[in-house]
Amino acid sequence: MSATGPALPGAGADGNAPRRPTRRPAGLFVATVAGAFAAVVLAGLLAGCSVVRSYVDTQQALHDAGYQSVHVGYSRAPGGGDEVTVGVSVGVAPTDATDRDVASIVWRKLHQRFDLLEVSAHGRGATLRRSYTFAQLQATFGARNPAWNRTTVGSAARQGAIVAVAVLAAVACAVTLVIVLLVRRRNRRRPPPAAGPGAPLWPPPGGPPPGGPPWQPPPGDGGWGRPPGSG
Repeated sequence: MSATGPALPGAGADGNAPRRPTRRPAGLFVATVAGAFAAVVLAGLLAGCSVVRSYVDTQQALHDAGYQSVHVGYSRAPGGGDEVTVGVSVGVAPTDATDRDVASIVWRKLHQRFDLLEVSAHGRGATLRRSYTFAQLQATFGARNPAWNRTTVGSAARQGAIVAVAVLAAVACAVTLVIVLLVRRRNRRRPPPAAGPGAPLWPPPGGPPPGGPPWQPPPGDGGWGRPPGSG
């Protein structure tokens, strides 16, 4: 038979100290938020990088073909629609074959639909410019992958801008959330303010005030300024 001592104040029925409720660490919450933020950023990058990759592939293909000072841009056509502008430089006088070759590279490498292609070839002599509609390019170079024509250059560019704004907003929200969590965690750990060493307690517990007891008239004094026995 084992004897047990008196239960501690606040102890449970088994004599042990009660367990405190477990708290989810703030780091787990921050990690969850960071994971969700990373997923949003990854989805946005995958959605918006297609047009960027097409522009990069087009420029690289033109460089590989021997063209210099390559520029590939996008703008709205004067009559509406998406217009792609391409500028290149050659070391000789440009010809119609130059513009045709540039147009064929754009047709194979730019994987978004557009309405008008403007080609400018610079070289010795005058600059040669030529315009191609989407229908003319298809009739000249043949049909291409139908999946490339599902997204227009303009919609892809707008989608990339929206993704960039969303990513910036998500970064701002994440930074604000981390700051709030850190401030709350710091305030939770801060101990309550305590009296400094040697600070007097007022009023003193059960004793005379500092400096001794209050002054009282001596015995036999009948009042202020009256000699004893006068009256």
